Amino acid sequence: MYCPQCRVEYRAGFTECSDCRVPLSAGTPPPEPAGPSTPLLGLVVVLETNDRLQLALAKGLLEDAGIPFFARPNRHANSGFGSVSP
Repeated sequence: MYCPQCRVEYRAGFTECSDCRVPLSAGTPPPEPAGPSTPLLGLVVVLETNDRLQLALAKGLLEDAGIPFFARPNRHANSGFGSVSP
């Protein structure tokens, strides 16, 4: 048994999630989807640069802070290394 909303597993005999107050589902929760389910939701560009060192520094700071991000190449061909969006 598990809660379909918060995905917490319960022992047999329970019928409702104590936190979400929703009926439990039989079995075990399905695996988590790979990657963010809405990758473009709430993204902002925090850096656009042609400097590889600045890009590496920004990525390192975001990783150290536990902020998910992705880096992509600049939109214009041959214009630089990329931008970082948390």
